[in-house]
Amino acid sequence: MKKLREKRDNDKVSLALKELKLAAESGKNLMPEFINCAKSYTTLGEMVNVLKDIYGEYIEPAQF
Repeated sequence: MKKLREKRDNDKVSLALKELKLAAESGKNLMPEFINCAKSYTTLGEMVNVLKDIYGEYIEPAQF
């Protein structure tokens, strides 16, 4: 991961994550943005963090 982050174009990654955030906030289809992120070598964790900020994180209620 360290090598990937050093070699990729981080400006392109930032732009892809910004576009993903805007699409998620507006309720648009996210698949084109996921593809764009993958093509710019955005990690899955980075994409998930953007989506967590918007949608939150699901915590399953404990049932016994």
